[in-house]
Amino acid sequence: LSVYPEKASNISAGIVYIPCVKEERTEPVLISVIENNTEYVQRIDAKPDVNHIVTGISDSYGAEGHEYDSCDFSLYIDGYDESVLVSFSFDVCTEDGLRLKADSWNRVYSSYYVPEDVEEGTYNIKAASFSEAGEILTESDTEVMISGKLYGFELISINSYFTDFYSVFLKSEKCKNQYPDEYEDGVFDIEFDENKRYHYGTGLKNEIGQLKTDDSGKSIIESYVLPLVDGSSPRDKSTGILKSGYTWTFRINTQGSIMCEEGSTVKAVPHFWWLSADGNERKEVDIWFSGVQNGKNTNYIKMAEEETSFDLTDYEIIDKNRNRRTWLLEYSLPDIWHCYEKGFDLVGYIERNGGCTFEEDFFYKEGYLIVNLEICAYDKVGNPVMTYSNIKENVSAGMCDMWNMEGFACERTDIYGNRFRLEEGDVIIVRLPGSTYDYVTGLYNPPTNISEENIVVRKNPYYFSLKL
Repeated sequence: LSVYPEKASNISAGIVYIPCVKEERTEPVLISVIENNTEYVQRIDAKPDVNHIVTGISDSYGAEGHEYDSCDFSLYIDGYDESVLVSFSFDVCTEDGLRLKADSWNRVYSSYYVPEDVEEGTYNIKAASFSEAGEILTESDTEVMISGKLYGFELISINSYFTDFYSVFLKSEKCKNQYPDEYEDGVFDIEFDENKRYHYGTGLKNEIGQLKTDDSGKSIIESYVLPLVDGSSPRDKSTGILKSGYTWTFRINTQGSIMCEEGSTVKAVPHFWWLSADGNERKEVDIWFSGVQNGKNTNYIKMAEEETSFDLTDYEIIDKNRNRRTWLLEYSLPDIWHCYEKGFDLVGYIERNGGCTFEEDFFYKEGYLIVNLEICAYDKVGNPVMTYSNIKENVSAGMCDMWNMEGFACERTDIYGNRFRLEEGDVIIVRLPGSTYDYVTGLYNPPTNISEENIVVRKNPYYFSLKL
């Protein structure tokens, strides 16, 4: 192998450079790594000046269908001679699947990949020149960070017998607690088939930015992406956007040893936005709704933007041999709710006016409500590890924003030609007024004299409410 430093910018794989010697060398062995995993890194504590390897890049990543467990990298030697050996402080596999034990010295192979069962962390790669007696003459090392990923967020069910999506998600509902390949995937075909499984992802691409295709090479149909708009249903092309009152079930995957540890979790924080009927104006909003609290009907409950946890799937996809895990999130909005621009002092208004009827002008009565989810993975002690969007500093350094990697579209057009301007994380759109029922009369006899000390926290679901 002979690769010269001046050509390094043309090489996309991980590369270690070691200068050539023909006799037992006395000068230092110089080692550096150039790799192409940075664009896949989601760890929020990742440093741009450290070499990165992300495990579980794809089941089929690599040439001629070779199933790599991580993105491959290579050690290219400048004027290679047989006195040079390399050692990794983690297990590594050669391109032909030979597994090399950590801290062992081996000859240089043309490429390597990291098995998925290797624990995440910071490691070293060493290069050294050996004498004929086996003594190390010169040696140096470089640092590499191995990390996992958070990916594959998708809608797999809406639990209602009264929407067009009941039959669409019927097979998905059955396989929610089974392996997802129990039923054939229907998202690559235009025609609806009730015997197939349907799901809606964040975009048309997978976690490494490649178009999703089936075994025959067909691409996913564009309507099977989030959020649902009119035209998203394969059974009735005229429908898609629902009113509230239903439960959406989402699935997400994690890869890496940290998220396979007991106590780790994935959480989502909802943020609420109003979108005008024409899809062009967008404002952040607060939501108040009616419900039952402490056995009493309550007219004023404020929904808070609090974390909701993903639960492990019942079928416990925790493959510790490959450090993979699958999680489920069920999310719903109340049957009846009302929204207004965030920051408006509704409590003060109620105190000054003796209540409200929800017919006031500051409540939005037309358009749409968007639920935007901020998704984060936490380790077993509660420290944030990865987010779906990543932090701004990392994205600016060329690291992974998974919404963008998977092809999230920031503009959608429904079957009627209406355009929706969206932002990363917009996963649910519901129509106003915010109810599965028709809102006619408003709410009478609202309570009076509500003050800040009457605001309490109620959990599961998480929201703020008013003591009445």
